[in-house]
Amino acid sequence: MNILLSLILAFSIQTFEADFSKGDLKSIENYLPDKGKVYIELSIPFNVYGFFSKSQVLALFREIFRYYETKEFKVKERMEGGDSIILKIEWKIRDRIMDETNQTSIFVRLSLEGHKWFISEIKGA
Repeated sequence: MNILLSLILAFSIQTFEADFSKGDLKSIENYLPDKGKVYIELSIPFNVYGFFSKSQVLALFREIFRYYETKEFKVKERMEGGDSIILKIEWKIRDRIMDETNQTSIFVRLSLEGHKWFISEIKGA
């Protein structure tokens, strides 16, 4: 990976962490591909499985952010492989109704298209 793409990736990861931690849907939208679908497999507490369009992913996360407050969203590990990167993320959430806090690990695959990184997959650990 060349230096420019490495810098873009580092900035994208930092921005992604911050945007997701705030539950900022407008910013998260920038990480979703306009065409194609994102594969999402999140079990407890979300129970979501399948391929989703950009609008469906935004609707899904709108609901997640409505019911769960993100307390922490931090990249713990990064695995590079060609034109994709897999991020291992520790995600601590608080259920706004039950007032319970849970921590889970998820893997997010970012795929490079041109000079921009897009989410192509989100899976629970």
